[in-house]
Amino acid sequence: RNRGRAHFLLNQFDQAAADFDAALRIDPKDPLVLAWMADLKRRTASAAPTPAPAPTAVPAPTVDKPAEQPDVSAACSNGTDYNQRLTTCSAQIASGSLKGDRLAAAYYSRGWAYYGLKQLQPAIQDLNRAIALSPSEPFYFNDRGVFLIDQNDLEGALRDFNQALALKPDYALAHANRGLIYRDLKRPDDAIAELSTAIRLDPKLVFAYRQRSSVYEEKSDWRAMYDDANKLIELTPNDRLGYDMRGEA
Repeated sequence: RNRGRAHFLLNQFDQAAADFDAALRIDPKDPLVLAWMADLKRRTASAAPTPAPAPTAVPAPTVDKPAEQPDVSAACSNGTDYNQRLTTCSAQIASGSLKGDRLAAAYYSRGWAYYGLKQLQPAIQDLNRAIALSPSEPFYFNDRGVFLIDQNDLEGALRDFNQALALKPDYALAHANRGLIYRDLKRPDDAIAELSTAIRLDPKLVFAYRQRSSVYEEKSDWRAMYDDANKLIELTPNDRLGYDMRGEA
């Protein structure tokens, strides 16, 4: 879903449609994805070429997008070749051709390239820039929170997850991440509540089951840990973690 939104902001409409379709197969009623799909349909309809005029007339040029704001290359938004993404995104950003949400998306993508290369400080700085340009995107806050966890800034991460949820209260992954913070802050009951909310919103969110099971283990709630381990095995039968957790329970 979030990758689809990034593609949309970069005018990469085919990739956005594919990601939104995948998200809706998981949650057909996701209101944010449905809204973004509606935006995508309006955008692609407005960009569709008009019928050709009569042969005697001079055909009007087809305007797909402003020439001064070219699409960000797919190399800036896709794949795990982080060095290539870093180079391409940096060139697009330096060109001065991207503005507003599209520039924010380029910073966001470059931030993930830095993160993939284990360069945490520039990754956070690029997420800061993306948020400054597009402060209503909840997944920018969520992902910066993830980066801040790696920096051991739990309070900063918690603020970002809170902001992500203020923008999108049904953001399952942000609830799960906030639950992770509560666990690390020794607030196990709050952690379980947040992780349970994440699971209610996204019953296939493996990350949330893993984290909740670990909290149950810390509380010595073996029955609940066992139940979560069984769900993990159901969702990821080839991952040994669920079996290990069930054995411990």
